[in-house]
Amino acid sequence: MPETGVNAQYFAADPRVPSAPRELHWRDGEREWVFLSDRGVFSKDRIDPGTRLLIDTVALPHAARFADWGCGYGVVGIRLAARDATARGVLVDVNRRAVFLAAENARRNGVANVSAVVGDGLSGFAAKKVLGAIVSNPPIRAGRTVLRQMLAESHARLQPHGQLWLVARTQQGARSLARDMEQLVGPVETVSRKSGYRVLRATRCET
Repeated sequence: MPETGVNAQYFAADPRVPSAPRELHWRDGEREWVFLSDRGVFSKDRIDPGTRLLIDTVALPHAARFADWGCGYGVVGIRLAARDATARGVLVDVNRRAVFLAAENARRNGVANVSAVVGDGLSGFAAKKVLGAIVSNPPIRAGRTVLRQMLAESHARLQPHGQLWLVARTQQGARSLARDMEQLVGPVETVSRKSGYRVLRATRCET
């Protein structure tokens, strides 16, 4: 079932909770990153373990056009884009507050090869078969129907052999998610596991 109440705020286009911005400092490698966060967005108080594992695991194709779907305040897409100046990323979220933060965080951290857009999906900015990769820490609690719609749209937007990277808790349906990815996108591999999370990669079939 979709999540309701306060914990569902980050699924909303306009969170009802009052804004209270705060800075999060995160050292990754030799650099300290500073992200502006706020109430009503996912994992507002810290960079959550699933997000960290996804960042550590994803290997984008060189010069890829990619999407960070459900970007929150932009940590994944910004960090991945910073690794390869030839990549072009789009940070997309239904939550307008999150998208504002993602754009501001890209500016603050000097990452110019990403843009942030409001969208309930990818069709508003990505033509079919245009993306080399899609990455997401998906909204598992939104329910399987929502996730399967996400997978079907990912298949439509990915180039042949394009990759969909998702992270999920093993105890919150990662195995079931992997089966749905196999059915709706293409062959699936568990690329990494840590602290109860799995990073799954599906490669789009040519058909």
